[in-house]
Amino acid sequence: MKTLTSGPSGPTDHLAANRTLILTRAVLSGLAGMVPVPYIDDLIAGAVRSHLIKRVAEIRSVDLDGNAVHALSEPAGSRVLSAAGIGALAIGGTKRIFRRIAASIFFVRRVDEAIDTFHVGTLFDHYCAKHHVGLGLDGERAALLRHAIDLATKRAQSEVLRAAFRRAMLGVGRAAVAVPSAVWGRLFKPKAPAGEEERVVEAEKIADSLPGSAMGKAVKNLSSEISAVEKSYVAMLLQRFDVAWAATVSPRPTLPPTGAP
Repeated sequence: MKTLTSGPSGPTDHLAANRTLILTRAVLSGLAGMVPVPYIDDLIAGAVRSHLIKRVAEIRSVDLDGNAVHALSEPAGSRVLSAAGIGALAIGGTKRIFRRIAASIFFVRRVDEAIDTFHVGTLFDHYCAKHHVGLGLDGERAALLRHAIDLATKRAQSEVLRAAFRRAMLGVGRAAVAVPSAVWGRLFKPKAPAGEEERVVEAEKIADSLPGSAMGKAVKNLSSEISAVEKSYVAMLLQRFDVAWAATVSPRPTLPPTGAP
């Protein structure tokens, strides 16, 4: 008896299973600099991205070592979002300041952080599903992979995507301001060496409990809006990555020795 098969799949169908995970962590990484506790941004944003890489790898059955996680999760160019820390201090003072800061470079950088996490998470998920061979991914190969990801996302622009993330970050940012500082302060209690992951879990719990379920609404709306650019922007991003990855791992031709016929 023949098994019925569905029609040809689209170029982004394999990303559907992990989309909510990636979008949730992307928003959380941007939110990290918008809470009323200083210096939380770099600490939590980096941890969120590391946790995302580990989770996607686990789901896709790809083993990673610590060096690979670091290479994939580190901000491109080792960026330090210092303005975000300043913004967190200001937001802690009064909700009215949030309206002014939201239009500043601080807010733009937080949106960039969220989009960057979305890009890295999406392309890493694509790599795991379509390109990975063997069991594990070490630091050296992960560095090549991150290079291909950066090439694919360089100058990648989508006004629809950026507007969607801006709306998401505004929504969760306003809700985050309403959460008492003492709640966010739980993230800084003394932790064991493995505390980075515990902080991410705690941050997720706080984000999920934001007033008006802001986090859930933001992720749901983001998912819907990204579907609108699925066949254009996201598919283009995957295609650019495929080209960059092929160029990165393909052997370079060896020049003949001088004087050879």
